[in-house]
Amino acid sequence: MCRGLNLKLKLTRESAKDLGLIWYKNQAWEVEDLFDKVGLNIRGDLDLSEAEFESLPSGLKVGGNLYLEGCKSLKYLPSGLKVGKDLYLADCQSLESLPSDLQVGGDLYLESCKSLKSLPQDLRVGGYLNLGYCTSLESLPSGLKVGKDLYLEGCKSFKSLPSGLRVGGDLTLGGCKSLESLPPDLKVGGDLSLRNCTSLKSLPSGLEVDGDLSLEGCTSLKTLSSDLKVSGNMYLGGCKSLKYLPSGLKVGGYLNLWDCKSLKSLPSGLQVGKDLYLEGCRSLESLPSSLKVGGDLMLKGCTSLKSLPPDLKVRGKILR
Repeated sequence: MCRGLNLKLKLTRESAKDLGLIWYKNQAWEVEDLFDKVGLNIRGDLDLSEAEFESLPSGLKVGGNLYLEGCKSLKYLPSGLKVGKDLYLADCQSLESLPSDLQVGGDLYLESCKSLKSLPQDLRVGGYLNLGYCTSLESLPSGLKVGKDLYLEGCKSFKSLPSGLRVGGDLTLGGCKSLESLPPDLKVGGDLSLRNCTSLKSLPSGLEVDGDLSLEGCTSLKTLSSDLKVSGNMYLGGCKSLKYLPSGLKVGGYLNLWDCKSLKSLPSGLQVGKDLYLEGCRSLESLPSSLKVGGDLMLKGCTSLKSLPPDLKVRGKILR
């Protein structure tokens, strides 16, 4: 950067970006000059968003946030990169991979990185990992650890999750239309959303969801695991191939089964903590005598259901 130019033209953050310059410590810099002058150890935030460059120097350390959104020419990140807080890489359309020794203390945002094909093994992200609409991504690596939410919405090529995956917060896989199954030992600390995963056929044994489980629009789903545990609400609306639920299923919140047109019966021992929605389940012929519903029971459009068991226990209203 030419400091005289900065003072003379009285550049601002916005005008520097318009000129393709980097704004750092109230000065405008050329990308190539910045690290020569200030070194590779940046104590605070570094904003390089929308800048035109293909790579960064090896060994770069940023104590705060590193902003690289919209760097459309960026092809790779350097080895030894350490980011103390959040790393923003959204819309880096040429980025294909991440370095094996990448360290991110906070959140990692990679949404719409359409050339990204893989992540390094044993990647650990202390906060959120956002991979939404990474349309070339097919799988996640073994050893991945995510402290908070993992977001994979709209990853249409995504096929599999690694065995042993642990997600501290929510796991969102909505619209992953190539996803056929989940690993058997998946643990999700928050909500699990699988909406419109139209190739998903079953759920694995041992699946535990501490929040809500959303399977709406999973039109190929035929069965649920016998030991499924859902602490929150469970949404199965529009699962048109679902015929049965496992016996002894317990749902802590709402159970929504609207428009499950192939569902013929409910299992013995079913317990629903709040409302049970069965609207449009036109093949449903009977309800189990042991059914317990903590809220309302919605039965509109259940045209094959002729009678209710005499010992049905519903705390709220029965709506037909």
